[in-house]
Amino acid sequence: MAARQRFNFKLGWVFKNPVLTIGGHLDKPQIRVLLVDDFYPFRRYLSSTLRKRADVRVIGEAADGLEAVKQVKQLVPDLVLLDIGLPRQNGIDAARQIRTVCPNTKIIFVSQESSRELVEEALALGAKGYLVKSALAMELMAALDAVIGGEWFVSRECEEHHGKSPSKASPQILERAEVLRFRRVNAP
Repeated sequence: MAARQRFNFKLGWVFKNPVLTIGGHLDKPQIRVLLVDDFYPFRRYLSSTLRKRADVRVIGEAADGLEAVKQVKQLVPDLVLLDIGLPRQNGIDAARQIRTVCPNTKIIFVSQESSRELVEEALALGAKGYLVKSALAMELMAALDAVIGGEWFVSRECEEHHGKSPSKASPQILERAEVLRFRRVNAP
């Protein structure tokens, strides 16, 4: 008869989220993420990309701003990846409500747009990051690490459009772009 394997599981509470650990010690807590985009194949792409990280768990999805706010109230995610161009309620308006309903939830906007005004408005709402979809494959993991680590993240594309000349970029964008440059220069 084969010997039975025993596993030592411990249930810990971190940030009010249960974390199942193996070996009796507390591992890094899972980052609970809500995906919000009206294009289903893009949500599938995000979900499959995030599944590659053991410390990230997609806990829900929404296809419009109203559903996003409802999901945030119910699920209380750590992070929302939020598109701006959404039906029924756009991402900017949804972010305003999310910040009111769940102020500890961090928001990273994920958009095709990189206009200075839109990026500034998104960051002024309290978003911790702004990713341009065309750069997502290269920047998503760095953005997650930065935002979860308490830093800001702005896509390189936004930095390139607005960060080269102080006369063309607001201090808010330049400050966040400088954090991104610092992370790149000091990355291992």
